Amino acid sequence: MGKFNAGTAVEAMEYDFTDYGGGAGVIPEPSDEVLDDFYQNLALVMDEVQETVGDLQDLDISNIEAVQKALAATEGTSAIRKVSDSLTTLLADLTQGQPSAEDIARLPFRVKQAFMGWLVGQFNPEGGTPASKR
Repeated sequence: MGKFNAGTAVEAMEYDFTDYGGGAGVIPEPSDEVLDDFYQNLALVMDEVQETVGDLQDLDISNIEAVQKALAATEGTSAIRKVSDSLTTLLADLTQGQPSAEDIARLPFRVKQAFMGWLVGQFNPEGGTPASKR
């Protein structure tokens, strides 16, 4: 029978933002408290997003002109910037500053979204343990 070794049970959460002028390193394992704070605050940010774009649910996102007009009608740039800033802060808190908020802020929006998806996926209990070594 195998032995469980906590030190080798999961892979390190390595990141590399050097293509966007940021750093590279390893994200420290967050405590239960840090994870709980992240998910609670993420829910608040998602509520803000819903309030900002809630009436846009029927919008055809493949029509870039319609999207631009809709965003302009909902304070466009400032609303997007506010959400992006909130996500940056949440991610920096979850990563305990590794990467820093400044490094995360350097990422283009889609890259930031991809990073967030990857990071949150490291803690996703569905489908087993995605971060564990197999």
